[in-house]
Amino acid sequence: MRLGPALAIVLCLIVIVLRPVWPGETGARLTGVYDWSAPGIGGLSALVIEADGTRATVLTDRGTLFQTTVLRAGDNITGIEIDGQVQLSDENNRRFANRRSDSEGMAKTTDGALFISFEQDHSLRRYDLTRGRTIRLPVPDAFADFGRNTGMEALAIDAQGRLYTLPERPRSGRQGFPVWRWDGAYWERAFFLRKRAGFLAVSADIGPDGHFYLLERRVTFLGFQSRLRRWTLAPDGPEDELALFTSRPGQFGNLEGLSLWRDGTGRLVVSMVADNNFWSVMRTQIVEYVLTE
Repeated sequence: MRLGPALAIVLCLIVIVLRPVWPGETGARLTGVYDWSAPGIGGLSALVIEADGTRATVLTDRGTLFQTTVLRAGDNITGIEIDGQVQLSDENNRRFANRRSDSEGMAKTTDGALFISFEQDHSLRRYDLTRGRTIRLPVPDAFADFGRNTGMEALAIDAQGRLYTLPERPRSGRQGFPVWRWDGAYWERAFFLRKRAGFLAVSADIGPDGHFYLLERRVTFLGFQSRLRRWTLAPDGPEDELALFTSRPGQFGNLEGLSLWRDGTGRLVVSMVADNNFWSVMRTQIVEYVLTE
């Protein structure tokens, strides 16, 4: 979801002046925060980190993809090198070169293809960048009920290649977030995730451990606040809900993208990217945690 310029500036000034205290993490340990400043980098809404943590695909909400090399020293990112840049286009080869695209969610297949969700028009496309092919996927009529600026921000893919998506804001607080699943031929509303404490959904991933992870955000007077929750995907629905961390208001920027991967020692790493809304006063960051349970 895009934020208005006035709101972005006010939040940034509040965060600079005030550094609030908030309870620590319950299932994750913060390992690093990398402030990414480079020409043309901004509006980052999604990322996919490869298994060794040295390669990342990053998406902006204006339809630009960056292929990058991530430089690391232990748990810290020391630099990010841009290896390639692609401006996405629709199935009619019209480029998403302005704010109408609102590309928000991204999931990568084992063969390297990308699925990308578009929040404003509730569309979903598959990109085969090696062949230059774009396919618009069918979506249920129910997606038209998603809010104009609260649609498909979150997109994940499981080991069977099935896609999972949900709107940023549920229509029913009682039911919670409806999670839809696509098996390549049919859509089904697979389950609901309860909305808690006013947080909204901004990104999702299915980790190497097979669990479903949801990154959430709320805007407070003191700045952005993020939370990561996890579920076990059981045959009868999600189980064992656990809040892994809740950031302090203003601790990080506007975290919108989520990717989980294992490092060389087998630890499960959570990487998140912050969207600066293309405003220099806001932060573009990569924030990383290691899961401790």
